[in-house]
Amino acid sequence: MRTASRFLLIRLLLTAHRLLLTLLLLSAFCLLPTVFSQDQQLTSQPSPSPSPTPSPSPSPTPPPNLHQWGAVTSFHGLPSDRTHAIAQTEFGVTWFATDGGLARFDGRRTSAVTADGLPTGKVLALKADQSGALWIGTENGAARLLNDKFETIKETAGKIITAIITPERDHAIMASENGQIFDCRVTQPAASRLAVTDAERNPPLTLTVRAIPEQPLQSADKDQPGPLKLTSLAKVGDKLYAGTQSRGIIEIQNGEAKEVVSKPRSFFINALETDEHGRLWVGARAGKDESAIFDQSDLSKPTRANASTGPVTAIAHGATADIWVATDGHGAFLFQNGKPVEHFTFEETAARCDPITFTASSLMPNK
Repeated sequence: MRTASRFLLIRLLLTAHRLLLTLLLLSAFCLLPTVFSQDQQLTSQPSPSPSPTPSPSPSPTPPPNLHQWGAVTSFHGLPSDRTHAIAQTEFGVTWFATDGGLARFDGRRTSAVTADGLPTGKVLALKADQSGALWIGTENGAARLLNDKFETIKETAGKIITAIITPERDHAIMASENGQIFDCRVTQPAASRLAVTDAERNPPLTLTVRAIPEQPLQSADKDQPGPLKLTSLAKVGDKLYAGTQSRGIIEIQNGEAKEVVSKPRSFFINALETDEHGRLWVGARAGKDESAIFDQSDLSKPTRANASTGPVTAIAHGATADIWVATDGHGAFLFQNGKPVEHFTFEETAARCDPITFTASSLMPNK
């Protein structure tokens, strides 16, 4: 009897043990989905959006760096990381002038461009005109791109084209390191009175190029004699000015060049630009912490801007009255109404982008 009771007690204990184990396992499996669901909810919850930053009030304190600017490098398809100019044509296509040649960005990818009619070597200058044509300056001459076709400008063959301006439709003016300016015009020849066919009634456009002056200007730098290096161009009204290395600013009139005498006077000019008020801005060579940007609206009495720019490498006309100034070693400056209002540098960033060069189409930071 005692044996039977003991056996029954053991069976009851085993049954209770199994029931407890089953309850524990069921509880565990029932809780698991809840736990996973909570984890998923936690990880899928969007992070709280930051409070909107109020618009900064005007302040003399400039932004410390260029973190808000993007970058396009050889990693993205540029043939070289050294870019001299940027231009944009129709449909938003962006062009880059680099030491490795011409590059094109179509909104999806960046690719190097090689084609018949495009001179080889470094591309140093770009400018689009109102017709949609792109004028290209290289170390081996110039070309014009229209309707996906490059046309070599034969008169510039072998010349180092350093700057281009397009004062009007189908008209480009180019500066060179060879002491000459090239005035390029595209015209529509008049149809013959005897024209019969459509081709005869609509003769093809012709490109006319005139060298100014006829004989190359010579350098005044005894250490670097030879043809005068022209660095930049600007047109104020009907007057054309060129920046030079060793002879300051020269004015072109009736195919002749005349030096502009001023006080103070900079002999080594890197950049020229005009603003919406027709003022002439001049960027020059200077010491590391000197100001090298001048308002030369009065040709004989330039006004030095109050900004420690160091050497100025480029000037571009931005939106409204904005003037952007690129430097060698001090980042970029934004001027409004003749006064510096912002200073951008690459300090505390991974970028190393000095000296800076830019053109008007490359001026809009991603603010």
